[in-house]
Amino acid sequence: MYHGQCPKTALVVVTNAAEVSNAVASVGSPEKQKIHTNTRFPLPTSPLPPQFSCPDDQRQFLPNLKFNAKIWAYYAFVYWLQGVDISKLSAQPKPCISNHEKAIKRMAMMADWESDACSVKFCDEKGTSVLAYFARCPRSKGFVFPKAQDQLAPFYHPGPFAPSQSQLGCSEHDVNKAEDMGTDVQYDGIPFETLEKATWASQVLYHSLHPHKVEHDGHHDNADYLMQYKKNPDASKEKEKHFTLNDTVYTLSNDKIATEQCGVSHLIHCWPEQGQKHPEAFHPLTDILHTATSHQAMEWYFQHTEELAIILAVMFEASFPAYYKTYKKAFEAGQWIQADPGPWLGCATVWRLQVLPHRNGLDAGPTAIFSMGQYTGGEAYITDLKLKFKYHPGVGSHSSLGL
Repeated sequence: MYHGQCPKTALVVVTNAAEVSNAVASVGSPEKQKIHTNTRFPLPTSPLPPQFSCPDDQRQFLPNLKFNAKIWAYYAFVYWLQGVDISKLSAQPKPCISNHEKAIKRMAMMADWESDACSVKFCDEKGTSVLAYFARCPRSKGFVFPKAQDQLAPFYHPGPFAPSQSQLGCSEHDVNKAEDMGTDVQYDGIPFETLEKATWASQVLYHSLHPHKVEHDGHHDNADYLMQYKKNPDASKEKEKHFTLNDTVYTLSNDKIATEQCGVSHLIHCWPEQGQKHPEAFHPLTDILHTATSHQAMEWYFQHTEELAIILAVMFEASFPAYYKTYKKAFEAGQWIQADPGPWLGCATVWRLQVLPHRNGLDAGPTAIFSMGQYTGGEAYITDLKLKFKYHPGVGSHSSLGL
C-alpha cells in the first residue's frame, strides 16, 4: 500500500467511487486502518451554530413543543391497518435470509408507489398505535378524520394509489395542492435550525470518534465503506491520497475529489451482553468507553444535541404515551452520560450509509428514525406494513416495530 505520489509501476488508476469503495472492502485490517486515517471526517468549516442556552428560551421551549404535539395529534390523519397485529409482528424471530429477500422483493414492488408525505398515525386492527409520522399537515377541520380509538377511523389499503378514500390524499403533491388552495399547512417535523446544530455536532464528534463499518452486518451494503464527493473549486489544494491493490491505484483524494469513510456509531448508555455466560449483565457500549477522549466527546455531543433530544421525546410522548413512561424509568436507571436528557437508552447514528431493509430484533419498543444533512429525494420503506414515506431531512417517524 502506498500513500502520496502514485507508484510508477501501477498499471491502472481508478477514481470511480464504487470501485474504490469495493476495493477498500477487500483490504486487510492494518491497511484498512491506514485508509480510514486518510479519509477521516473533517471538522465543520461553518461557525458553531447558536446553542440552546438562554433561560427565557428554555422556559418557553418545552410548553411550545407540547402544544405543537397536541396540534399534531388533533390534525394528523389516523388509519387502521387491516390485517396487521402489532403483537404478532413484534414476536417475530430475528431476521433471516428468506425474510430479507422477501423485503427486497416487496421494495421492488413498491418502487413506483406514491410516497406518503403528510403527518399520519397508523394503528393495527385492534386499535393499538403502530407508527406515527411527523411531516407536513393541513390545519383544517375539514381534513380531520375520526380517531382510531372511536373505531371510526378508515382502513388504509396499501398500494400504488393509497390511500384511495382520503378526503385530501397524503402525497407531497396533495399537500402542495392544499397549500396552493389556501389551506394552512404546518410542519410537524424537526425544525431546520435544530437539524443544522445536530449535523454540526455530529461532524465534530465523528472527527474524533470514527464510526464503524462491520462487514456482513445485514443492514448496509458490504462494500459501502467510503463516500466520494466533488471538491469546491475554491478548496485549498492538498497532497493526493491513494492506495494500491493488485497493481491498481485507487484514488482517495486529489484536486477534484475527496473521500470520507462511512459507518455507524452506537451511543448506548446500557446494553445487555450477548453470547455470554451471564447475559443479565448490562454495560455501556465500547463507543462510549473506548477512551477518555471518546467519553468527553460524547458528553460534549449530548450537550450540543439536547434541543434535538427534547423535541424527539415530546413527539414520542405524544404518539406512544404508555411506552414513553416505561422508557423514561429505564433511562433513569441506566443513564451513563448525564448530558443526555433521554428517554432512550441509546441511539445509532448511520453516517453516509445506504440502509438495507432489516429488523432490529433486540428493540423492545418504539424507535424514532429521522435524517439529517443536505440532499434531495429520500424515501423510507416499512416493508412489513407496505408503507412508504417521504424522507426529507427532519421528517421522521416513531414506530413500535423494530425498524
